[in-house]
Amino acid sequence: METSEVFRKKGFEVEILTDYPLGSNTDIPVTTVPFGSTLKAWSPKTKLMRLIRHFLQIAVFMVFGRLRLVWFNRKGYVTINHNIELLGGDIVVLHNIFQAEWLRDDRSILKKAYKWLNPIFVTRLMREYIGVRLKSTRLTIAVSGHTLEEAKGIVPTKKELISINNGVSISEFRPLGSACKSRLREKYGFQDSDFILVFVGHVFENKGLVHVMQSLSSLPENVKLMVVGGRASNINKYKEMAQNDNVGDRVMFLGTRDDVAALYNMSDVFVLPSSYETFALVGLEAMACGIPVLMTPCGGIREYLKDGENGYFINQSYEDIAKKIMIFLNQPSIHQEFSRNALETAAKYDWSEVGERYIKQIKRIAWSKGIL
Repeated sequence: METSEVFRKKGFEVEILTDYPLGSNTDIPVTTVPFGSTLKAWSPKTKLMRLIRHFLQIAVFMVFGRLRLVWFNRKGYVTINHNIELLGGDIVVLHNIFQAEWLRDDRSILKKAYKWLNPIFVTRLMREYIGVRLKSTRLTIAVSGHTLEEAKGIVPTKKELISINNGVSISEFRPLGSACKSRLREKYGFQDSDFILVFVGHVFENKGLVHVMQSLSSLPENVKLMVVGGRASNINKYKEMAQNDNVGDRVMFLGTRDDVAALYNMSDVFVLPSSYETFALVGLEAMACGIPVLMTPCGGIREYLKDGENGYFINQSYEDIAKKIMIFLNQPSIHQEFSRNALETAAKYDWSEVGERYIKQIKRIAWSKGIL
């Protein structure tokens, strides 16, 4: 969406293809595929039916989206296909590599072979394999240098492959000031003297939430944790874990939110000890709000987190997390310095800058297609 807004502001005619309406947040024309809204509104009661619904969403968008893609090409558009949601497109943008994800699984072949029984996994894997090899695919873009290296395992050497990182909306994610921070804290029941950690992610196991919660036992009582994201069943599980570790009153689970920028602003440090990330845009969002980050040195995180400048690299251990947090608690001047550096880092990843890099490639491809 953000790159589309940049394209429109630069005078391009833009149309978005999606499976259900995006709401009123944009005046860019949006085309939806048949049955997309129906499948989105369907709320199955069983796990099997939820799996079927998800598979149908993928299949319907891939089939009808492909037909619309042919129409776009005949109209003379340069088409951008994000994460190979459908087959084809002049530009394919890879946010993650399913093949690499499967290969990274260090369990035995027998234990991870069950994924091949999942039609969603198989469809995504085959779609990925075919999508980057199609003759119509003129350029593949990886969202980070790390993803670029993984993409080399699936993109033929004769095909062009480059990296353009994701961006952050500086207008949406920005510091709101100390007065606003105090009001937000009061709204959520926090004190100005509290030192608030914020965690943002859905798959708690992969994101290492347990290590953040365990670190609280080694930290002063005024250190609190806000957890943003997750599903109800997982949230209940982790609430129980927090209670068992005697930190339940210091952890606030907020679920999925649309006011994440405000939550960053009322926090002091962003913490994400993931086992794997492609780029982890949430880290940049936190930096854009002026808070330092603690993250594991995996994937594209290493491209923007400068250890000892705008945050610290951490291990997946509560001891290391607690140790890095204590640096900020004991030396406020370091926290202030890192906050300034975080803002400077985020400014380099503004969507306007990222959009310009895309526009350069779009113009080049449009020229090769005889559109310009």
